[in-house]
Amino acid sequence: MGSRAVQILHQCLLCVAVTIGAHTAFQQLARSPAVHVNKKRRESIPELCEPDHTVNSSTKFIHGSFFRKLSHIQPNKATLDDPLHPNPFTHPRTVETLKSVGIDPRKR
Repeated sequence: MGSRAVQILHQCLLCVAVTIGAHTAFQQLARSPAVHVNKKRRESIPELCEPDHTVNSSTKFIHGSFFRKLSHIQPNKATLDDPLHPNPFTHPRTVETLKSVGIDPRKR
């Protein structure tokens, strides 16, 4: 009876490991802002041409990351507050783009 329980436990742990690996592969290949499946976007610089799409894509990437969420479960006990590297889940992202400066990138 004991060896059967160990086998079931090993199979469950293997399934969890495969699920985490598959999720990580999907995250890196499908949601990464640096990966461009569309041929029109491959030859351009999307940060300049489509800044809103790039910001949305990076937000999806950060919020969909399992390991980022897992690493922020325990509170950080830093002695000093770090304004340069805030918690990405609690602080909104501010982006300086050509649009925010007043230049329309699509007219170029």
